[in-house]
Amino acid sequence: MFPTLDYGALLAIATSHVAMLGRAAQLVTFDGASTVAVTVLMSNYGVRERDGTLIGRDDRRAIVAAETGVMPDPELHRLVLDGTSFRIVSVRPLSPAGTVLYFDCQVRGK
Repeated sequence: MFPTLDYGALLAIATSHVAMLGRAAQLVTFDGASTVAVTVLMSNYGVRERDGTLIGRDDRRAIVAAETGVMPDPELHRLVLDGTSFRIVSVRPLSPAGTVLYFDCQVRGK
């Protein structure tokens, strides 16, 4: 028998780590009518991850905390961090057993 995992506790840990290491950002709708404050941890993709086709040379990884309950949507939002606007290329939620811990986003500068 496997032990039961407390996914609520995992969510708290993931949120606190992104908050501790990340920065304030916004998800802004393309029409500018709605803005959601989020915490994001930005990093670069490794050389092995960049294939020049799916992940470009200037693409970045944005780990967005799930604390707001709003999923970044490439068709609806852009990510704004420190005054720089990024297009969201793809979003992959990390969601074991249906509990979203964070969103792993591929972003690209305008």
